[in-house]
This record gives sequence, structure tokens and C-alpha cells, in this order.
Amino acid sequence: MKLGAGLTFSSLTWRERTWHTVEADVAVCPVRLRLSGMDAGPTRDFLRIIDEEKALGRKTVWMMNAGMFGDDGMPVGLCVVGGKEISALRTEEGTGNFYLKPNGVFSLTDSGPIIRETDEWMKATPSGVQYATQSGPLLVQRGRIHPAFREESPNRNIRNGVGVRTDGRVIFAISADRVTFHEMATFFRDALHCPDALYLDGAISAMHAPAAGIISFAKGLGSVFGVWATE
Repeated sequence: MKLGAGLTFSSLTWRERTWHTVEADVAVCPVRLRLSGMDAGPTRDFLRIIDEEKALGRKTVWMMNAGMFGDDGMPVGLCVVGGKEISALRTEEGTGNFYLKPNGVFSLTDSGPIIRETDEWMKATPSGVQYATQSGPLLVQRGRIHPAFREESPNRNIRNGVGVRTDGRVIFAISADRVTFHEMATFFRDALHCPDALYLDGAISAMHAPAAGIISFAKGLGSVFGVWATE
């Protein structure tokens, strides 16, 4: 169903798993990455975002958590909001999903959306970056599923991610069921036709799309992707 100009919501069942997806034509749809609230601190709360945007005369059309963060709500890796770097790119080794390399960066630039592996980003940072989030692992890279993923993995969770199609459209997806990384990667590649896709987060993942009947008042988040329309 259409949520707004260039923004479409779908619920899909693929290989017995249900997914909620939002496809955005970012050439006409103003997807934003939001981190700070009116007090300049991390917002962390869907309901607070709704209230703050309403106070500015905007309604929340859609939003979804946008990546990993620390206890203080600040992004773990690179975060760019409105062309301003909030936190720096991280390239060191570590443990946990963020560091399951190859990891990468999703960005919205003046020339379109890009998903790029972290080392590639460091060597050739795109120009005109308006919004960016670094996360990991890369689910799909140039059509190839992350080498660490296994079909037989018992590691299941609610998960969300973002992919970019060859036509430049962006697809945000969250699982309604607990899924493995391999299931998620194959969904992005084979069902959504995204040759590049990036994992955003796991158990805390949430989507809010009221026109589609998807209501969430999630708390304890970090940065958030969304579309807010003037009322």
C-alpha cells in the first residue's frame, strides 16, 4: 500500500517467514535519519519522536530504527545527520554483530543511496553525504551473501536491515518472525532483488507505519530512519 509520495509498504511471506517492508524512491520521498531531539540528546523513543514532530507541524508517516548504539543511545560507528558527522567511522576489530566483517555503511547522498563496505568507504568516501549509518554485518555485497552466514544456524532473532536495488530504490525491512542472518540475506537478495544490503539491528528492532496498521511505541533506541510529512 502507498504511504506517501514514493513510499510503499508491503507485508510479504517468503519461505514461511513474514516480513514488513517499506520501499522508498528517495528521489521524491524525503527519508531522513534522526538522532537528536529538541534537547539535542538522543531521542530513543518512538512516541517522543511522534510528539516532537507533531509540535513542529509534521505527522509521522513511517519510521524504523537505524543502527547499533551504545548505552547512551549514541551510534556505535559512523553517523551523519543533515550533512554533519555526529560520530566517526570505526574500522577496528571487535566482537559482536557490528564487527562481523565485512560490515558497511548505508548512506543517502546528493547522487543517490549507497551501501559500501567499511574499508571501501574509508578509501573513497562518497561526496554529498546527507545521512549515513554504519552497521554490520553486510548481508549482501554485490550479490554475494556474507561468508560467515550458515543456513543451519540456530541463531534466530527479530531483525531489520536496509537494501539498495539497481534502480536506486531503497528497501527497509523488518522480520515479523525470528530469522537467521542467512534467511535475511537471501530475502534481500532473492525476494527484494537487492544486490547490496546491510544489517541494522536485532532484538530492539521496530517499525512504525500507522497507515498500514503497524503501530510501535518502542523505547531505548538509537538513531531512526523516517518520513515526516507536513500536516
